Amino acid sequence: MDFDREAAAVLAHEVKNPLSLIRANMDLIKDRFKGSKEEKYVELIYREIDRINAVVSDYAAKKDERSIVFLEDLLCDVIDEYHVTDNKRVEFIIEAAGGDICVSASYSKLCILFFNILKNAVEAVEDKGSILTRIERSGDYAVISVTDNGKGIDESIAAVAGRPYVSDKENGMGLGLVICKKIAAEYGGGIGLENMPEGGCRVTVTLKAYTESA
Repeated sequence: MDFDREAAAVLAHEVKNPLSLIRANMDLIKDRFKGSKEEKYVELIYREIDRINAVVSDYAAKKDERSIVFLEDLLCDVIDEYHVTDNKRVEFIIEAAGGDICVSASYSKLCILFFNILKNAVEAVEDKGSILTRIERSGDYAVISVTDNGKGIDESIAAVAGRPYVSDKENGMGLGLVICKKIAAEYGGGIGLENMPEGGCRVTVTLKAYTESA
């Protein structure tokens, strides 16, 4: 086992222990919230526990576990989390050039990628802002663009975005985009950022598209 894989396995072990304890305690109290308006938050906690478990398991695994991921379905799942947790009134719009655009990838890793990108977009917009996600096919690639109507990214940051510890956020570590770029590269693609002339920022993700002959 190489050093990176061993470190991932140790991290997975250390993360899963407290997660198991959290889940066990949630099992004890979940019945108190049945039928209440807070029940949706309990369900969200369970989903996030499962997501973290899947993430650490993927990174500790000896091989990359891939499946056919339909991008529109995945993005709807990620966006659904914001409808539960975020206090901003943000309008999410998805435009898909066909609902069958898919990739061969780890579902949980793609959730990490798009969760980070959408999180940044949500943080960039004001209350009642809007975020447009467009999914299309271009040759051998699936192209996913996320455009917000926020203030845009500082040009001095944009030039070096994606490097560790480069961030325009207070107390930000700049690791989110680093992880996103690593995941996109793992699936034959990449990530680009640009400020829009009318304001806001667009993040474009390319991933190698799945075809029957692939």
